[in-house]
Amino acid sequence: MLNTIRQILIGAEEINEKLKYQAIAFMIGTVHVIFMVTFFLNHFTVLAYYNVAIVLFYILMIFLIAKINRFSGVFLAVFIEILMHSAIATAYFGWSCGFMGYTIALIPMGFYITYTIKYLRSKLYIPIIVSLVVFATYFAVYIAMVSTDSMYKQSINEFFAHNIYLFNQVMMLLFLLTASVMFSIEIRYMQYHLEAENVSLSRMANFDALTKLMNRRSMNIQLKQVLDEMEIASQNQDAVSEEDNTFCLLMTDIDDFKKVNDTWGHPKGDEVLVEVARVLQSNVREADKVCRWGGEEMLVLVRSNMEVAKSVAQRICTDMAGTQIEVGDCETSDGNGAPQTISVTLTIGVSEYHPGDSIRSMIETADQRMYKGKRSGKNCVVAS
Repeated sequence: MLNTIRQILIGAEEINEKLKYQAIAFMIGTVHVIFMVTFFLNHFTVLAYYNVAIVLFYILMIFLIAKINRFSGVFLAVFIEILMHSAIATAYFGWSCGFMGYTIALIPMGFYITYTIKYLRSKLYIPIIVSLVVFATYFAVYIAMVSTDSMYKQSINEFFAHNIYLFNQVMMLLFLLTASVMFSIEIRYMQYHLEAENVSLSRMANFDALTKLMNRRSMNIQLKQVLDEMEIASQNQDAVSEEDNTFCLLMTDIDDFKKVNDTWGHPKGDEVLVEVARVLQSNVREADKVCRWGGEEMLVLVRSNMEVAKSVAQRICTDMAGTQIEVGDCETSDGNGAPQTISVTLTIGVSEYHPGDSIRSMIETADQRMYKGKRSGKNCVVAS
């Protein structure tokens, strides 16, 4: 329960719409229960019975909210009820008792409700109309009370007037605070999910959906960035090591991948791609980058020199050749009840950056060396 409340407060979880409106109805109904008891105890019988009817009205609203999915009719009824009760109570007890203060709380509540209900969100004119009606009613009652005495003027003592005024002000402030807190929670929820959606969209824009590797677009950004760093480093006479002045690209291609798709189908081919991506990621450092360049080709950025890059490439080839990938279940097994597995190999072409090289020329070099490896037997690393 406490965790749910915390999640709601930080915006991670949405407030249940029905429970939220039932809570508002319960809160308003509770105020009318207090009025009902107070008026009975002070022998204001007409207003006491009127509040009995209002309490029954809010009980009905609580049950009605649980049954329906569109709440505009309920809000209209509550809006009219609050305006009527405030005006009638003011007519009975006078302006100084503060009953018209409740109408002020209708203004932020109108904006809040319109904002939180999806099918009303675009209808800004609704809370504006609510505000205009509240203003008109508020000043109409004020003008009327200036020229007319309250009905119970002779029956109200100073103690009762003071305390009912104080109670009404506290309740009005409580309603305003409630509306503000709920508005804040709703905004936090929308902001939280907007940020989550932006992260999701960013991942979709920058990462391959199948392998979870960087896509070509985001890799190009990384390559441009590292090339800029190299050009700056080449102008810096204080570069501390060769590793700061170079990087390598590994163009990898799955050997005979078409045969995998033709034999086992594209879903199994996708599983092979995912496994290859895992092997590549597990054999590079955090500073290095792995990308699905296109189809079964994957590009690796190694932030080091040729010797290190060749070592990484060879480790990838060895790891991949020793990885078994399940392609069949017991029904398509080898006859001993064990699932069938296959292993795939990679051919990798490596190119190293030298001052004046472009990313395009490096990729072409790595690509040419990779195809040279294909022609010379596959499952190998070609760096020259």
